[in-house]
Amino acid sequence: MSCAATTGFSQIRVGGKLGMNISSLNGTYTSGETGKQKIGFHAGATVEYPFGVSKFALVGELLYSTQGNITDKSYLVQDTNGFSYNEERNTLSLSYINLPIMLKYYVVDQKLSIEGGPQFGYAVKGELKTEISNTVNPAQNSTVTVDVLKEGTRISNGIPVSTKVIKNFDMGINLGVTYDFSDKVYAQLHYYFGLNDIDSRAQAPFPYNATNDFKNSVFQVSLGYKFM
Repeated sequence: MSCAATTGFSQIRVGGKLGMNISSLNGTYTSGETGKQKIGFHAGATVEYPFGVSKFALVGELLYSTQGNITDKSYLVQDTNGFSYNEERNTLSLSYINLPIMLKYYVVDQKLSIEGGPQFGYAVKGELKTEISNTVNPAQNSTVTVDVLKEGTRISNGIPVSTKVIKNFDMGINLGVTYDFSDKVYAQLHYYFGLNDIDSRAQAPFPYNATNDFKNSVFQVSLGYKFM
């Protein structure tokens, strides 16, 4: 019995991974607003437990992940000098602690594998940076940064709006493929799509519209190493 327990424990593979995120938010934006992808990174620990001699394994990861998106829009404004355009860019920067739990299947013997399963995330940091540049009058240029996870209010276009616009909790599905170069080094490609809306506002006049239906979408490219 003791020998069996030792053998089972020795099957556990512990390692770490580091890589690049290409993130965005899936949802409906205001008219004239364009959503763009944002580059970030992820890093953390991994644990893999093979199911005996089968081609299946259970994989768990604990990752720090920077996500978010960028939106651009242009709109007409009027002042004492006449009409001009404001070019507005909103950069949403979110940092999550993510816990993916996936079932892994080796398609090619101990080399190529596919995996998928649920992921749970918690936002620990969030910032929305709004940059406005006027095409005619530089005096109208401005940059405003708010903490989107902190309760509070601010004035936007003369209207009080909540500063807490992002929910802390996130949940979705992680799918991917892994290639093992050796017993220790591997490369990985994952795609995560969120299932729950992360917008916490009852109304969302800024910078998104009132549909309040925005979900995380993240492509991940990783390089990993198994220590044991």
